[in-house]
Amino acid sequence: MAAGSFKDYLIKDVLAVVEGVYARPMFGAWGLYQDGVIFGIVADERVYFKADKFTDFYFTERGSEQFSYGSKGKKVFLPYWEVPEEVLENREELLTWIERSSAVVEQGAKRQARLKAVKAEAQAAEESAVTRPTANIKGILFDCFDVVFSSSPHEAWLREQVPNFASRFAEYDTIETRGDRGDIPYGEFTARVAKAFTVNAQELENGALRSARLNTDVQKLIGLLRPRYRIGLLTNSPRVFIDRLASRFSLDSLFDVMVTSSDLHHLKPEAVVFKAATKTLGTLSDATIYIDDKEKNVRGARSAGLIGIKFEKIDQLIGDLYVSGVIF
Repeated sequence: MAAGSFKDYLIKDVLAVVEGVYARPMFGAWGLYQDGVIFGIVADERVYFKADKFTDFYFTERGSEQFSYGSKGKKVFLPYWEVPEEVLENREELLTWIERSSAVVEQGAKRQARLKAVKAEAQAAEESAVTRPTANIKGILFDCFDVVFSSSPHEAWLREQVPNFASRFAEYDTIETRGDRGDIPYGEFTARVAKAFTVNAQELENGALRSARLNTDVQKLIGLLRPRYRIGLLTNSPRVFIDRLASRFSLDSLFDVMVTSSDLHHLKPEAVVFKAATKTLGTLSDATIYIDDKEKNVRGARSAGLIGIKFEKIDQLIGDLYVSGVIF
């Protein structure tokens, strides 16, 4: 079927469950719109809907592929995923999927507006000569889970698979601590957890990787900071797993360095961890900001001479960075 014919069939027969859906040509494909907002793409007789870190699992669990195109010899991925054929054939389910993708677009627009508003306020304050520290910040270190990523992937996967995981968390935490500190290799960590909680070790490793959700607000913030500052990742995690995340999410494009506790055989909030991280980053402690969601780690960073900021939400973080002397 020709691309135009498939598009017409899709609009008239398949997407007719929703009013106001129409298509526009875009770069050899077609964009699907509703009320002026793009929520999908039609390319090569495949339909893709928009998803984010909270909704892409609806697609991945059905084996859907992410939309991509070639650019300068590289494959570029966009946040659109192929809609399963069985969804296209089920009117009620299709409506749910369209509504979900439209909601993703709406939430993304709201996040962008918040970021722009905070940045505008910071610029306005600077222009009005508001006094703030003149700290000579050279580098910024980010914690990994619950900051750069939305949660701890192994823990998230286990909470879904093991009914009584919450009541047995201390048991998991003991094994995790040994893995994070590098006392045992990553494979042994997952094997011990699998045995303790009666799950498959390989499924745990794969499930954890699939469960990882990048915090796109923090990702965009890092993009604003990288031109001016050295940016690093500092995490209590096994190196093997961080390398896998780096490969899947292209973390090398976000961070100049990635320091893991398993490399150092020490854990945050030990001072030696922060000193090693600033040395790797190539910055002095008092010229480096450390961001973490755990208060004990923030205090540890401050004790080691860094500027510690506790992460709660993106607006608060941007404000605290500004107050600390960071230029956006």
